[in-house]
Order: sequence, then C-alpha cells, then structure tokens
Amino acid sequence: MIRVALILIASLSLFADFSYVAKIGKADHYNSDGLRIDKAEYIIQQDRANYHKFKKRDPQDESDPFFKTKENRAKMYRMIQRGGGLDRRVRRAILNGNPLIKVKVKGNRMYVSLLKDAPAKESRVSKKNSKKGDINKEVTDIFLELCKKGDRESCAIMGGLYMEGKGVRRSISKGLKYYKKSCRLGDSNSCRNLGIIYANGEEVKRNLALSLKYLKKSCKLGNKRACKEAKIVRREMR
Repeated sequence: MIRVALILIASLSLFADFSYVAKIGKADHYNSDGLRIDKAEYIIQQDRANYHKFKKRDPQDESDPFFKTKENRAKMYRMIQRGGGLDRRVRRAILNGNPLIKVKVKGNRMYVSLLKDAPAKESRVSKKNSKKGDINKEVTDIFLELCKKGDRESCAIMGGLYMEGKGVRRSISKGLKYYKKSCRLGDSNSCRNLGIIYANGEEVKRNLALSLKYLKKSCKLGNKRACKEAKIVRREMR
C-alpha cells in the first residue's frame, strides 16, 4: 500500500513543473461553435483543445503532459490567475495576432510569456470578420477539412454554420448534409438536431418517421433529451 502511494506521488510530481511552446494560430481564436473568443486566457485554453482533441496543430506547437483532458484544460484560467495573470503586452499580442508563446506550469500556477513579437494588428477585413457571431473563412476551411477526414464535431459545426448562415452562405441542404454525416459518425447532438428539424417541419417538409429515426439513434448514443423527444414523436404518430 505504501509502495503504491509512493508511486502515485512520484507520478504526480512529474506533472508539477513543465513547460511547452505554442503558436497561437487563427483556429485558436475560435471556440468549437465557431464563435470568436474574446479572452486571451480562453484562447490559450482553446490552443490546447485544438492540439489534443481536434488535432489542429501549428508546426511550432509542442505537446504537454497535463492538458490532454477537458477537466484539466478547464483549470487553465485559474492557474493563470494564480500565476499573477497575463501581462498587458502578452494579452494584447494573443488577442490581436498569432504570437509564439512559452507556457510554464509550476504546481497550480501558470505563466505565459512571448517568444516572438505578435504581428501587426489585424486588417480591416479580419476585424470585420471578428464581430460576434461572424466566422473567419479560414476557420470554416479548417473545419471543412477536418470534417472530410472524419471528425464528427467539425461536421456538426459546419452543419450548424450552414443552417444559420454564419461565415458561409446559408444553405439548408448543406446544413442537413453535414448534420447527417456527423450523425453517421456518431455525434448524438447532430442526430437530435436532425430529429427536431424533421419534427418541426419549418426548414424542411415535416417527416415524423425520419424525425423518430434520428431521435432514436441519438437516444442510443446516450442523449437523454432525445429519448424523451422520441417518445413524444412516437405518440404523435399513432
């Protein structure tokens, strides 16, 4: 028992102090819903989500031993605050450009510094695209490429963007196409979205059979809300 405890302590100590280099790329400025992030701390967090989860990596990006999980990435904001927060110059560079940064973690504290100066401020076109709810075309291109490679979350994001006309020309048919691909790949929310779309019959012709099909699949994938909605649709079909 003592030996196991010592092994655990030793393994934890390996992650107490470490550092990594990261390039704040264009994709890091947008969350998984395609909306622009307005806090530098969350951009740093998104960089790690892109690196570990979405595999969207810049050539300069280095790995780290701690931020592989969503739970640990959620701790980054407070870790930065414990380390004294971000320097104004660092914050400005991250928010307005694509700098190379050095991240040092010491226990529960996190320190961020610039390795290279940030490029000039964004052009007028980029600033226009940075308005809340607007999406940069380069970001949509990244999601499209990832979707082609079978990333279900990227397909789901593209489905939503086409349905709402954010960053792309609104297209219900393309929105459905990407939702269906994401659903086939096992995304429960995309399956549920399809079920709701066909049940409401606002964007497409109402089809309760198709609605039930997608809601049942979403339910099987673990979406509890879809399970309840499938029961409602089933009762309406009787």
